[in-house]
Amino acid sequence: QGRAGGLVGGVSSFGYSGTIAHAVLRAAAPPGERWVDRPRGGVAYRRRAFGWVEPRHPLLQQRLPPPDGTSAVFRSATAGVLRDLVADHVVRGRVVFPGAAYLEATRAACAAAKLGAGDGAALRAVFFLQPLVLEETAAEWLECALAVGGAFELRSGSGDTAEVVHCSGRCT
Repeated sequence: QGRAGGLVGGVSSFGYSGTIAHAVLRAAAPPGERWVDRPRGGVAYRRRAFGWVEPRHPLLQQRLPPPDGTSAVFRSATAGVLRDLVADHVVRGRVVFPGAAYLEATRAACAAAKLGAGDGAALRAVFFLQPLVLEETAAEWLECALAVGGAFELRSGSGDTAEVVHCSGRCT
């Protein structure tokens, strides 16, 4: 309650793109009346923590334990999210994994394994070896393997066996 029986309050709003607005509001009691100050009810605040969960990259759905000589291995099922992401990339009537997706998968893997600078990575000596055709009878998974020296391979396979290397190069 402010002077002369008026009410004073503040409002803050935190909006999109960093927009912040503050307003102080004052209301005066009508002439001849005086507002009575009422006891304020206690507001109980409780501190709570909410864990932050990074969404999975659609091209790197699972991180596997790396075998010897490898710094990181990421695997994604070719059915589901990965296929839906590239389903419109059709060549001669077949869904083909795009070359840009090989590069993005490798960039994301290098960033997740902290091989590049910051969130980026410089890819060098990249070779596209064989296209990955995503059909019902195709490979079960796509894997990005990063070697200790910075070399990488994107390969597909089924079961526990890598069958075809589609792209290779170096990540720095």
